[in-house]
Amino acid sequence: MAKPSRIDIQTTITAPAFAILMGIDHTLAGTPDYMGFGFFWNHEYRHLLRDVSPAVRRRVHNRLLKARLKVSEASARHDAVILKTLRTR
Repeated sequence: MAKPSRIDIQTTITAPAFAILMGIDHTLAGTPDYMGFGFFWNHEYRHLLRDVSPAVRRRVHNRLLKARLKVSEASARHDAVILKTLRTR
């Protein structure tokens, strides 16, 4: 796996450009390349994850991968990983 690069961009993008970025990121869900913009989670977790930052989304996503869980599913193990990650942000 390639080492991730940190990009700290302070800019404004158009809504259509952001929609494209989210679409690309959605295709990356479930892989180490997910950037934190697109939605990946099960409907069960929508209230917990939709308003968190891309960095927190990425952290949750990566911890689900590390736990060998499918990022789009829901279970007691998913609950534990997500809640633990949100408590430590």
